[in-house]
Amino acid sequence: MGVWMGITFVTLVDKLYEVIGIDKNRFDLELKIVYKCDGGDGIPIPPKKITTDSDLEIWLEEMSYSIENRTPLYVSILPKLTLVGEGCSQNALFVPETGAEKINELKECFGRKVE
Repeated sequence: MGVWMGITFVTLVDKLYEVIGIDKNRFDLELKIVYKCDGGDGIPIPPKKITTDSDLEIWLEEMSYSIENRTPLYVSILPKLTLVGEGCSQNALFVPETGAEKINELKECFGRKVE
């Protein structure tokens, strides 16, 4: 997937949903970058979330300067919280999932064989 200057944050997120192949009604994407001072072996700076067009523009500008020192984009897939709908009991909608169930759900989303 090519990323180009001038892309909006919303458009990038939509493209990522498409490329990764997950349901945007069930999962949120969290985009982060980790800058380092003094190149690759420098002091790490806490991860910066990309949430706006301005955040994205700064990262894209930095990416255009140097091929060998590019800052990767990290994408986290987070399950959306289910809100209780009107007329439904909270107990009916909220059933905690075990770790194994969540892993199987993610494997299904990514098309991997579930054992």
